[in-house]
Amino acid sequence: MEIGTLKEPSKELTLYDIVAWAGAEKAEGFGQHVAFQVSSREGVEKFVPKLAALVQKHATPFLHGDPAAFNSPLEFRSERANHYAKEVNLKNVRGKAEADWHAKDYAQVVELYGPVREDLTEVEAKKLAYAEQQVMTAEGVATQSTVRRRR
Repeated sequence: MEIGTLKEPSKELTLYDIVAWAGAEKAEGFGQHVAFQVSSREGVEKFVPKLAALVQKHATPFLHGDPAAFNSPLEFRSERANHYAKEVNLKNVRGKAEADWHAKDYAQVVELYGPVREDLTEVEAKKLAYAEQQVMTAEGVATQSTVRRRR
C-alpha cells in the first residue's frame, strides 16, 4: 500500500515506510508475523481490518495530502537505504579482507579496509595498521633493492 499526492507522485510512501518512521516496526510486528499477502477470501476479510487499523494509527496525517508531511519520512527512508547499502558493502569488504589477511596479502587488506577505516572494529583497525606497516616495510625493501641494482 502506498500513500502519496497526485502533485508529487515521486514522494509516495509505503505503509512500511510510515510505520518504520514512526518507530513502530517491532510493536506492529513487522519482520516477525505481519503478512501482507493473502490468497483467499477469508484472508482478505482478516487482513483488510488489520491494514485499516495500521493506516488509522500511523498514516492519518499523510492522508490529508500535505506534501510537507512527507519530507521527514522520505528522508528517513533514504537514510535507512544508505545505511543498509553501507552495511552490505562492509559485510562484503570484511569477508574479502579476512580472506586476504589469512593469505597475508597485506596490500589488498589495506586497499579494502582503507576506504572504510572509520567503520572498522577495534580488531579490524589493528589489522589495518599492521597491514599498512607490512606494506610500507615491503615497499622500503623493494626501493632499497632497486637502488642497489642501479649501483
